[in-house]
Amino acid sequence: MALPAFKERRLSERSQLSGLLPGRLTIENLKPNIICRAVDVSTHGLGIVIQAIIKEDMTAKLECNVKGKIQVVDMKVAWAKPDFGKQDLYRGGLVTLDPNVDLESIFLITGCIKASR
Repeated sequence: MALPAFKERRLSERSQLSGLLPGRLTIENLKPNIICRAVDVSTHGLGIVIQAIIKEDMTAKLECNVKGKIQVVDMKVAWAKPDFGKQDLYRGGLVTLDPNVDLESIFLITGCIKASR
C-alpha cells in the first residue's frame, strides 16, 4: 500500500538563523531560563528546538529591540514533537498572532539571519 503524499504546511520559505534570537522568548508556563535555540524563520513563523515539553496552542512572546524600540511579538505554538534522536529536546513551530508582523524582517534587521554563501 502506498503512503499518502507529504503535504507541506508552510506558507513561505524559511531562512536559516545564526542561532541567536533578536530578543527574549518566553513561552506560557515555562521557566524563563529554559534552553531554547531558534532554527529557522519565515514571514510569520519561527522554528525552535527547546529543552522543555511544549504543546500546541501554548502562547509565546518575543520581545525584540528593533532600531531602539522594543517590539513585542505575540505567538502561539502551531506544532510540537520530540526532537528525533535527541533525548529531552523538542522541536516546535511558533506562528505570529498578528498577520501584519513580519518575523523575517525583524530577524534580518537585528542580524540574526545566517549570511548566504
